[in-house]
Amino acid sequence: MWAGAAARFLDSNTTFQNIGFNENAGMFAAGAQVALDQVWRVGVAVGYQSSTLETSTGAKSDGKQAQAGVALKYNPGPLLLAGTLTTGRAWNDTRRPMAFGGFSAVAEGDQSFDIFSSSLRAAYVFGTPSLYFKPVLDASVTRIGSGDMQESGGGGAALVVQGSTQTVSSLTPTLEIGTQWWIGSGMLMRAFARGGASWYGGADLKLPLRSRQHRTVWPHSPHSGTWTM
Repeated sequence: MWAGAAARFLDSNTTFQNIGFNENAGMFAAGAQVALDQVWRVGVAVGYQSSTLETSTGAKSDGKQAQAGVALKYNPGPLLLAGTLTTGRAWNDTRRPMAFGGFSAVAEGDQSFDIFSSSLRAAYVFGTPSLYFKPVLDASVTRIGSGDMQESGGGGAALVVQGSTQTVSSLTPTLEIGTQWWIGSGMLMRAFARGGASWYGGADLKLPLRSRQHRTVWPHSPHSGTWTM
């Protein structure tokens, strides 16, 4: 059994193409793994995340995300083959102040996102416990479906977001180099360094927006929630 928590603090400056923002997020996850026999293992996990994103223009998005997944591993010695399936849902509540040409208003909206992801991992350990080398290859496919959203309180400048689906794939080869040793009482210590690179397909996320006056706009940002600017 395992459990973990993490926090993320991200600041992005305003550029010619993107609006600056800061994001704070807290995450918690827990799970368990059971050995079916000497080489097969199955695991389950759940996770929850809460985040707040605020832009340099005063727009704000509060998000919640819940996920659950299952994993199956085949580990006959130095070889590891594993696969996972994950599903989840996210909810974003947004608030977007506007002021231009004598007009001022605050538009608010909420939108949900459905997430389904599958991944595969292949790894092999070379060397000895005192110095080992582990090349790893990860591949994943994630499908994101967003629901419709219509802002309220913004008059004719309120935005209407059309629901859409998108599939993002990734391939990540890495190499881990490390050492491990037993320190008694059944406790294993491991120190390692890992490096690699990721390639993505279909990761240019765009949301089709239009105002209530039917003017289509295309925001330029890969971050969910920043379409509210």
